[in-house]
Amino acid sequence: MDEKPLKLLLVEDDPNDVLIIKYFLAERGSGRPMKISTAASLESACGLLEEQSFDAAILDLGLPDSRGIGSLLRIRTRWPELPVLVLTALRDESVALEALGLGAQDYLIKGMINDYFLRRAIVHAIERARQAAQFENVLAQDPDGKVIVNPKGHICYANAAAQAFLGRRGKDLLGQLLPYALPAEGAVEVRTIESGAGEKRIEISAALIKWRRTMVRLATLREIKPGGHSRKIVRRRAALVPDGEQAES
Repeated sequence: MDEKPLKLLLVEDDPNDVLIIKYFLAERGSGRPMKISTAASLESACGLLEEQSFDAAILDLGLPDSRGIGSLLRIRTRWPELPVLVLTALRDESVALEALGLGAQDYLIKGMINDYFLRRAIVHAIERARQAAQFENVLAQDPDGKVIVNPKGHICYANAAAQAFLGRRGKDLLGQLLPYALPAEGAVEVRTIESGAGEKRIEISAALIKWRRTMVRLATLREIKPGGHSRKIVRRRAALVPDGEQAES
């Protein structure tokens, strides 16, 4: 039985790079067939994503209408379950690594890929995204706030309860700094202000996990009801962002 082709969106403005990637993914007797759609700008890519579904996307980080991490954040905000592999030049490898910390499934360096590596990267990215989606679906049902924070303190995921604590929608939180300290162990009590409800005490704890190929911290935000007690409280006067970074005002 023939396998259904994978639908791939290639977002790349350099026609030579487009030809190379299409050549690598052309059917040559082995590997799952792939149906490739192309877009030369981020705006065109968003238009295609609005019209149809794709199994994965390869996204160049140097597009004429969008450059760098902003391109990934725009895609991830609107289509969070889409597996994205970022495509970049060797000199931009640090940016590609940052992209992994913001939810990209993998990164590809121009001039350093071949047909076997590219096919393997795409298939593995799809599988990792499927596993990540299952994990995030579990977090979504949790009544406690759950936030995934990358090593630089930027938010990669927040469930509905966490969005309520933070007072912003998930798409607005993506890529922003978490405004609370994350302890190495135990919990820390912080105070937040909720309009019309006075002060709310929140217990925050964190655990180190692997998510989308990157070691991140999974934070739990739990309200301490009036008269209740935290399991383990470590009081701090200032709410600092993880890893010593100063939160933006």
